[in-house]
Amino acid sequence: MKKIMLFICIILLIAILIFFIFSKTNSYQKSIYNDAEKISVIGDSYSFNTRNGNFINDKFSISFKGFSGKQTLWKLAAKEDSMIDISYNVEIKSGKFKICLIDENEGVESIVVGSKVEDAMIDVRKGDNYITIVGNGASGKIDLSIIGNDKVSLKQVNN
Repeated sequence: MKKIMLFICIILLIAILIFFIFSKTNSYQKSIYNDAEKISVIGDSYSFNTRNGNFINDKFSISFKGFSGKQTLWKLAAKEDSMIDISYNVEIKSGKFKICLIDENEGVESIVVGSKVEDAMIDVRKGDNYITIVGNGASGKIDLSIIGNDKVSLKQVNN
């Protein structure tokens, strides 16, 4: 009987430890949303409770629940200051969500905050730039496409 109680206590302690590890990671991911310095850092930290869709070359289309953190989608290498075409249909049902452009000097510009449908031109500075999605408990769906040109090459970032 004592061995069974000891075994149950060990299992409970492991479960509690796992809970605290995951809740700490999630709190860091949630803190990214309002922190331009964390958004601009190279390297991603994100989680989705559920995620369905695809990411092929210049098109990103997913439905998701419980997205927190930052995921980099594309690297844009600009030979000179330029403009690129971006098309998005963002429908957020809950939480906070934005699409950001990060320039070579770690400047962060929010392209979309919350839900929005638009075809737009965005300014891209000379050098390496990144398109990222950032969320805090966000649920919804995204259809996003981007078109490079002779001045800006587009490379999918594999996470």
